[in-house]
Amino acid sequence: DDAAAVEQQFKQIERDVLALKDHPALLMWGIGNELNLHYKNHKVWSAVNDIALMIKQHDPNHPTTTMLAGAEKDDIQQVVKHCPDLDILSLQLYGEIENIEDYINDSGYDGAYLITEWGVTGHWEVPLTAWKQPLEQSSLEKGQLYKQRYENYILNGPGNCLGSFVFLWGQKQERTPTWYGIFTKDGSKTAVVDAMQYVWTGTWPEHRAPAITSLQLDQRAATDNIQLQPGRRYSAQSQIQMCGARNLAYQWVIMREVDRALRSEGGDFEAEPETVAEFNGAATGQDIEFTAPGPGEYRLYCYAYDVEAGTATANIPFRVK
Repeated sequence: DDAAAVEQQFKQIERDVLALKDHPALLMWGIGNELNLHYKNHKVWSAVNDIALMIKQHDPNHPTTTMLAGAEKDDIQQVVKHCPDLDILSLQLYGEIENIEDYINDSGYDGAYLITEWGVTGHWEVPLTAWKQPLEQSSLEKGQLYKQRYENYILNGPGNCLGSFVFLWGQKQERTPTWYGIFTKDGSKTAVVDAMQYVWTGTWPEHRAPAITSLQLDQRAATDNIQLQPGRRYSAQSQIQMCGARNLAYQWVIMREVDRALRSEGGDFEAEPETVAEFNGAATGQDIEFTAPGPGEYRLYCYAYDVEAGTATANIPFRVK
């Protein structure tokens, strides 16, 4: 509603377009990322279309798009109605990618679209512990899921899907340090990278990342709402599938959960929570014993490393009370 601020934004974007339009790395112009996330003012789409029209005047060589969070019928129809100068629609879905064809059909959209974010099931889409902490899949389960989702909903999805950007080709902290990144913090690949190589090339890597096929704490699984007593000794056990890996090293980490007041939203920065215990080195194997920390909410992480093949990850949330 602030016309002066909208005009100032328009002029700044125009300067950016003029500065970058001939850069060899430019693929297309994305006008706003997830502008529909918790928005209330539909005038935003008119501003997007004004920018798209301006870009076409300065740079007819690159298409324009805007990236939506999800694929809600009303959001797609708003973009179609108010942004006729956009060339491509971009959608960002996680677990809901399995409904993409229904979403597109329900909206009536028949133009070209991209899936500009997709990947693991989001932390807002998974089962929770009794104390409302999300249950994360292992890197093995994620690799299987990425392969299935790419083959079923992108490669063999609706014909007007032009392609996708897998999320995240890197590492980031969001609820956990392993949820969305398909590499670890030290740059080691996981089973997801192997799966993406296969769906893109038809060939698995020579050395595939190891896999954690089972992880238990106090002989219980992540779904068992594990509650421990402070100061008592407990054990944790993992089962490993080598998948071509040869020399495995193990690391176990106990971290606090992210403070609820500090949780990020929409991919914003989130600080990694405190590490309260770490076990590694030659004496560390696929099973450990540890003393439960003080009262609070925690997560036990297991990493199995192979220098050439990559890393397996899995974790279990638990509460000390």
